[in-house]
Amino acid sequence: MVDLRRKSALEDFVKIRKRLCDFMTSLQAKVLTPLCGGCYYSKIKLLELPGEPPHICSETWRNDLAWEVGLTEKEIRNIARMLKQGDDVPLRCGTCSTPLQYGEDDFYVDSEFFEDYFDIPAKKPSKRTKKEIARLYEHKCYGCGKKLSKIDITNDHIVARVHGGENSPLNLQVLCKNCNNHIKGPRKVDTINVHLTFLFRPPPSDSYEGLTW
Repeated sequence: MVDLRRKSALEDFVKIRKRLCDFMTSLQAKVLTPLCGGCYYSKIKLLELPGEPPHICSETWRNDLAWEVGLTEKEIRNIARMLKQGDDVPLRCGTCSTPLQYGEDDFYVDSEFFEDYFDIPAKKPSKRTKKEIARLYEHKCYGCGKKLSKIDITNDHIVARVHGGENSPLNLQVLCKNCNNHIKGPRKVDTINVHLTFLFRPPPSDSYEGLTW
């Protein structure tokens, strides 16, 4: 089950990266997670931080979802429709799994790095994982688009090891030898930061089926 969850997360990560990044850009993703009041105050007490009002309030949850989470009007209307029909809208505290309800509970919005949320270890990927990455990039160089054979594929560290890049599947992409060795090399790359909000959205519909955000 854990391996399937990681595999699905890696697939979604590559899909998002293809939409936002070129081969000279790294994707830094965080997952926005709900946090109940009890877990929130335990966290800020531990970190010795001042408290603040709930991010999502029972009276203003629609506006709060737009401003604090970034959901679209359509997604918020879908949630409201499901609640009106008495349908279950799965939402739980990301720490203690306490059920939360729009319109009834006040709660907070926390964030966790994508690799931590999906428990993707920062270690050298296995041959099986590298094959999976090659499949997700369609066995094409992500730089020039050239179709690659098995012997032509190189697994490039998006953020080079000399710049602190990790040995993680999320830091690998498929390049041809020319793009890897002569165009990109160990050069520094740009970084795009995104917040994924799929935990706050209604169940997937055809409009974004297969994506986590």
